[in-house]
Amino acid sequence: MSHAEDHEGTRRDFLYYATGGAAAVAGAAAVWPLVNQ
Repeated sequence: MSHAEDHEGTRRDFLYYATGGAAAVAGAAAVWPLVNQ
């Protein structure tokens, strides 16, 4: 595995984690008004 391929894998992992985190925050923000009645 070359250094460029390893870097691309790391970047892809970061994008997956960032997207998952943003989805979790958006989901919590959408559910919060229903919970906080």
